Amino acid sequence: MQNIFDECSTAYNGIAKYYELWSQGDNAYKESLEFYVKTLSMLPSPMLELGIGTGRIAHSLLLADSSIKLTGIDNSAEMLKICAERCKIFDSRLQLLLMDMCSSEFNFDNDFNIGYHKYY
Repeated sequence: MQNIFDECSTAYNGIAKYYELWSQGDNAYKESLEFYVKTLSMLPSPMLELGIGTGRIAHSLLLADSSIKLTGIDNSAEMLKICAERCKIFDSRLQLLLMDMCSSEFNFDNDFNIGYHKYY
């Protein structure tokens, strides 16, 4: 029997290639991106993004500020593949990890100045 976290990972793996297209249909898409980039670029790095998905926020944030270092985690391998491709020019400033933020694996030795999980 799968647990709910495995089911979520499976679901997001299945929609990963359509996720951006689907998200762009929402009127809040552009506004939320601008909000996150403006707000987060004022804060010190390193940063941790929980549920980085396809890297929509991370890409724009890393593009806006060359001093930011970011670690992103997600439980969907397919979403992380898209994120890695989208953000490959930031390879030295971005670390991607396949993990569930609700699992016992979620334990970092290093410190982050900010951790965030976006709503949208």
